[in-house]
Amino acid sequence: MTVDGWIQQHFSGDRSGVLLKLVFPEKERGECLRTLNKMNINHITLFPDLYGAGQHCNKTLEIDKY
Repeated sequence: MTVDGWIQQHFSGDRSGVLLKLVFPEKERGECLRTLNKMNINHITLFPDLYGAGQHCNKTLEIDKY
């Protein structure tokens, strides 16, 4: 299931607020991070310093096809 599909399935029609916190099951963590990385949302773009670069390298080694 895609992230978009999961959100539509669980939150269809919910427009109660501006801020929405999504809690994904641990088994979906890798897929969610891969999807965000494809959209250029990752540690290196959020934290453009040595910390961000290090975390991005760690995620690349931890997550298959990151």
